[in-house]
Amino acid sequence: MKKYKCHYFAGMIFATVLCIFRLDTSTDCVLEMALTAVLHKGDFSYSPFTGEIMAMPVYWSPMTWVYMVLAQILDVHPVLIGKFLMPLVVVFLFITAWKMILEQLLGKNRRTETALWLLLISSLVFCFSKPYDFTGLWESPWTDKSIVIYVLLPLTVAALIWMAKKIFYKIKSIPDMEQSNKRDVMDHISGCLKLKKKFFTLFLTFWAVSVVAAIAFNGCILFNSTYAFPDNRFKMNKEIMEIREMVEGVPEVKMLAPFEIGMQIRDCDDKVKLVCSPYDETEIGSIKETLKKYNDANIVVLPKENADEDVLYTLGYTRMGITEEYEIYKFVPDLGKYTVTQFATVTELQSMIYIITDWEGHLIIVDGGWKEDAKGLLNLIMDHGGRVDAWIITHPHPDHVGAFNGVYASGKVEIGTIYTVPMDYEIYKSKANWWDVFEIYDEFVNLTTGSDNLVYLNEGDEIDLFGLKMEVFHSFDSEEMAEDTDPCNNGGMIFKLSAKHDSILFLADVGAAYSAKLLDKWGDKLKADYVQMGHHGNGGMDESVYRMIAPKVAFFDAPESLMQNVELNAPVKRALMESLGAEILYYATSPNTIVME
Repeated sequence: MKKYKCHYFAGMIFATVLCIFRLDTSTDCVLEMALTAVLHKGDFSYSPFTGEIMAMPVYWSPMTWVYMVLAQILDVHPVLIGKFLMPLVVVFLFITAWKMILEQLLGKNRRTETALWLLLISSLVFCFSKPYDFTGLWESPWTDKSIVIYVLLPLTVAALIWMAKKIFYKIKSIPDMEQSNKRDVMDHISGCLKLKKKFFTLFLTFWAVSVVAAIAFNGCILFNSTYAFPDNRFKMNKEIMEIREMVEGVPEVKMLAPFEIGMQIRDCDDKVKLVCSPYDETEIGSIKETLKKYNDANIVVLPKENADEDVLYTLGYTRMGITEEYEIYKFVPDLGKYTVTQFATVTELQSMIYIITDWEGHLIIVDGGWKEDAKGLLNLIMDHGGRVDAWIITHPHPDHVGAFNGVYASGKVEIGTIYTVPMDYEIYKSKANWWDVFEIYDEFVNLTTGSDNLVYLNEGDEIDLFGLKMEVFHSFDSEEMAEDTDPCNNGGMIFKLSAKHDSILFLADVGAAYSAKLLDKWGDKLKADYVQMGHHGNGGMDESVYRMIAPKVAFFDAPESLMQNVELNAPVKRALMESLGAEILYYATSPNTIVME
């Protein structure tokens, strides 16, 4: 067992601990070029960040060859060599070099051992900005500068002292020096270089005071912000790890991020591709121009002061989350778009089945059709994950609520909120006609009574429906419906769903008698890009309402037989809507889909 081996062992432990605790803050070109050389077979102009040929000349370093060769021999990532292996090597050589210096000055004894311990502890404590502070030994031991300062310089000093001693001994020999055990070694350093015991004590005192001062004034490496306990295997700080976790589920991440974010994430995670090198300057003040330039970015990380959610939304980015200093946005191709689909019933009758989905996967159903449509509707819901986020029931007629009853009774579907009209059971029952099939409403009541997700909407209510603005223009009113002979149809819900630019108006089955009231109260608020024709197009609102709406598309919830039936009103309404320039959609071409933005 070699003498002083404890110093090497301790040095390795210290280096290992510091490598583990140290944050991964690599920003040097050495590792970048080594990474390029290893991953791309020596093509030094290839950027490991963006996967593109770099226009600027590359920076090359002797250490790059070291990393490249070691990476090939050891078959490990160059970053692991630079972040873990090289600190061990440099600290080892650092201790070896200073051991040689101290042995030349003090001889091989306990004073040398004490001095080595003091040096090692000092290197872990002092990190003031000086020409020879110890910060670089732990933060960037992979650089040429560190190799020169912490290895070559002390080795050179040790060699010069050795040479000086050899020359000195030739001039003035001091025999028996090695055997002079009775004299204090500190009074006879290297033959004639003498260090008095009091000076050594003074040195220890100064060193102790410096340690206290370093800790007190945050000049200690162990208390410096550069170091922290790890919260992940790659030694990224907590905030960057939060960003990394946010984008974990995003396939093929292409990130635009500030320098400090891009360097750390890309340095340790090759699943993340940067759309530009972290060394490139990006004009954060003009995010529109920046994203136009780097239009393939699907993840954008911005400092909070530069993040404008409204601007980013218009560019197709939605906010994923917020950290202490940054906001993270994700590009969504259909951001702000709502797909509205009209489905036909499996029967040969009129019905009402609308499905609305958005970019986040929310599912909204309006009515749902007859009980015969329940099976198909259930399959459609299961295809969307088995959850309906909002189910709107305009009124409880069998061609509107029948399928809902079947799906609800199956117990296979999770429903977020059920929105419907506050139907008065007794009024409806007392005035029910044969076509009402009151038993269907009775079933609906039995199924939903006591449900905590049932919400009744009244005229004038306004809610946010996953970004859609829902405005209720008409609903069941007990006082009003007490005098009506058709309370179920006429007490139905008329509502408008508005995105940022487009809107759709649902007129349900409310009769023409309420046209004047609707116009008087809501006026041009009835204007919409799309309209669901009142009572399937064979009844409902009169011409004045449709002229006010002035839609570009009119949905008729009716089969061909109804659309061609001259005894009903559908052909007349169709001609009216065509005269207004509206496109006609009905069951013959279903499913019919429009996209609102």
